[in-house]
Amino acid sequence: MDLNERGGVAELREAQEIADSQTKKLYKGYPETPDDWWVNFNEWYEPELLEIVSRYLVEADINTFKKAKEDKDPRVLVAVMNRAWFNASDSMCIHTFPGWGVMCDLCSESYLVELNEDQLKQMEKGEEITQTEDQLKQGKVELETKENWAQYI
Repeated sequence: MDLNERGGVAELREAQEIADSQTKKLYKGYPETPDDWWVNFNEWYEPELLEIVSRYLVEADINTFKKAKEDKDPRVLVAVMNRAWFNASDSMCIHTFPGWGVMCDLCSESYLVELNEDQLKQMEKGEEITQTEDQLKQGKVELETKENWAQYI
């Protein structure tokens, strides 16, 4: 039996859309460009995304999230949002939280703001993406950070 037969997915998506519409915020839709990603992030940062992060993470991670917003550092922003998503319950009601769907879209489309223009073009052409030296170093830092976060699980 698929999820639609159980009636869960359609109702949850509708509940999410109702919750999001009640905030009277602009949701540009599923991000397809870096500009879309940043418009959605900035529009939904406060209070929705900040509340979600605050609900599921410790104070140090919340401060990291705030600092990453000031620095416009998408890798850290996405890492923190992914951690909040990971720590959230598996309950279907989570999809009714204002901004939850936006956060999920930002996380799943994070490549838009993590890759440079040449890499985005490589991806569009179906070519293998060549990572820069900085991205390789950042990947190592993210692995170390994930190991440090293991203490919160």
